[in-house]
Amino acid sequence: MKPPLQIGILDFGLRSGKVNSLLKLEDLFEYAGQADALGYSRFWIAEHYFSSVRTAWTNPVPVIPLLGAVTSRIRVGTAGILLKLHNPFHIAGTFKLYNNLFGNRIDLGLVNGGSLNEQIVAYCKAEGVSFDAAYRELLHYLRDEAGVYQQGAGAVLPPYGGTIPELWSMSTSVHGFNRALELGTNFSRSIFHTGADLAPCRDAVQEFREEFFSRYGKMPRVNLAVSGCCQESEKKAREIFEAQHLDPKLFIAGGVPEVHDAFMRLAEDFGVDEIIFKDIAKERQDRFQTLELLSESFGLTHRREVKLPAIQAA
Repeated sequence: MKPPLQIGILDFGLRSGKVNSLLKLEDLFEYAGQADALGYSRFWIAEHYFSSVRTAWTNPVPVIPLLGAVTSRIRVGTAGILLKLHNPFHIAGTFKLYNNLFGNRIDLGLVNGGSLNEQIVAYCKAEGVSFDAAYRELLHYLRDEAGVYQQGAGAVLPPYGGTIPELWSMSTSVHGFNRALELGTNFSRSIFHTGADLAPCRDAVQEFREEFFSRYGKMPRVNLAVSGCCQESEKKAREIFEAQHLDPKLFIAGGVPEVHDAFMRLAEDFGVDEIIFKDIAKERQDRFQTLELLSESFGLTHRREVKLPAIQAA
């Protein structure tokens, strides 16, 4: 029997009006808490370097433990870390610690990108850095802690013997499967970024899964990142969408029935059982309403096992 479609959330920190960065973060934490309560599978945040004095965050690393603290069940992570701008040893150690602090529900997503701002690249000393080399280095730190300890004169990524975060390779193309297969990671594909490959290539997804299982003895997770707007009325959704002058080929906008059907169709066409949704609505009430509408439409809260607290002796 095919598993029910899971829905996760992706957030870039974009909000309406002249809200300052700290208020945007406050809104983010409440947004994540609501997604957690409503049964969503994941809550991911991105690394971006917007040229705005009201940017809520650029580097998502310090925000992840705060999201972990305000949630209890949803997986929390990055989509993704621009690894060329970071030290692989520090990223590996930080996310390993986070994963053990927050009940093995931290995702570490990595993307091959930098910043359009050349000065930021210079600040990070990232000129000429190889993403694939940095990625392999990070995986070595996470997967071979005994070797790191022995070869690194006692170097430890605490807690020694602890669990590592769920690892995700991210791309806008089906060719990203090659890196995920080579490195043994899960794969998330975006179809809303400019230049994204929109061809489903369902057969390639199945081939990836089969070859992955053959190599590693387990099945990889594969999801699809989409963006758009879902409101109670299609008219309201179209108004939000049209006000932002976005490419209609890359975004979904409509009422609940239209968006529900679009998600189901995309899941079938692309061969995935999880959709990660980035809401383009910038008004708080619109985004929070979307969380409720999609949760109800897909029955997200009903899938959770209800665990009552144990009765304490008087």
